[in-house]
Amino acid sequence: MALVLENRRARHDYEILETLEAGIALRGTEVKSLRAGKVDFTGSFAKFADGELFLENLYIAPYEKGSYTNVDPRRRRKLLLHRHQLHRLRGKVEQKGLTLVPLRLYFNERGYAKVLLGLARGKRDYQKRAEDKRRAVQRALEEL
Repeated sequence: MALVLENRRARHDYEILETLEAGIALRGTEVKSLRAGKVDFTGSFAKFADGELFLENLYIAPYEKGSYTNVDPRRRRKLLLHRHQLHRLRGKVEQKGLTLVPLRLYFNERGYAKVLLGLARGKRDYQKRAEDKRRAVQRALEEL
């Protein structure tokens, strides 16, 4: 597995309940930009539309050597899942008020681009502060 990017901010902002691997439909120059590591997760999330799942607001920089073949860097990208996975996720997202956030973007052994999605519940500010405090105490104990 060749890791392209990890969304460490997501683990701070959300409580991750479950993870799921999905394929991502990309165009040729987007793959080249991904391999160069020119991608940003800031503000990205997955959303259902027309019975399909799409990754919104993922920034993949235009490839420098691509010209007319470059696409919009923040375009909506289709996520590839089995139908039963889509139905199960849609039920969870709609009923419980959960959201799908990308946690990792990587290439698997066969060279396909994959995204690790997390079924997440947003943390409140006081939960984030308590978690930071717990980690600081844990680090201090490990140093001793």
